[in-house]
Amino acid sequence: MRWPQITMIVFAVLSLWISLTDHGKPRGPTNFWVNLIGTLIQVGLLWAGGFWK
Repeated sequence: MRWPQITMIVFAVLSLWISLTDHGKPRGPTNFWVNLIGTLIQVGLLWAGGFWK
């Protein structure tokens, strides 16, 4: 695994962590679950495209 893959993992984890710490606070239409689904879709698309190989 090289630096682009590691960077994507770090960004995804940070995004989910921030969303989790703000979960339940009023701040727009998204919450942790919406962010988790979006992250899973993003990782799945990158996987299907061969980014993780």
